[in-house]
Amino acid sequence: MTPTTSPADSETRSGKFIVLGMVALVAAFALYLALGMPGMDHTVVQHDMTTMNTPVLKELSAAEFETARDTTDGLVINVHTPYAGEISGTDAFMPFDTITTNTTLPNDRSAAILLYCRSGRMSKVAGDALAQLGYTNVSHLTGGMDTWTESGRTLQEE
Repeated sequence: MTPTTSPADSETRSGKFIVLGMVALVAAFALYLALGMPGMDHTVVQHDMTTMNTPVLKELSAAEFETARDTTDGLVINVHTPYAGEISGTDAFMPFDTITTNTTLPNDRSAAILLYCRSGRMSKVAGDALAQLGYTNVSHLTGGMDTWTESGRTLQEE
């Protein structure tokens, strides 16, 4: 006797093949993701999650800037161009748009750097550029020398 198959048996069998095929595809895709694409460098890289984002420039009020200037060994840099006065205790003058090529910047990328300009715009640009270079302890005076003088503090003139 020859076994006969009913249409229902045939549908059940083809349904099982479809399910098995789908399981095989999912398993192959999972393996592909686990092993990576062919030709990729599969080296495991450990990342410090605190530095995964773009480096952050610290923004300081006039009082915070003054405290940082007075209590740290930070390099205080006036990045405003052209010269428009300076805050007492300034260590260097570097144009904001060329600061990243300045050879007198600290080699230690964790050294404290305090930046300011007249309004805060140039020091923000310079600070962001230094942060992108890997400097991790960069701050700038929000509002610049304008905020400094509005808070009752004085500037030195040439």
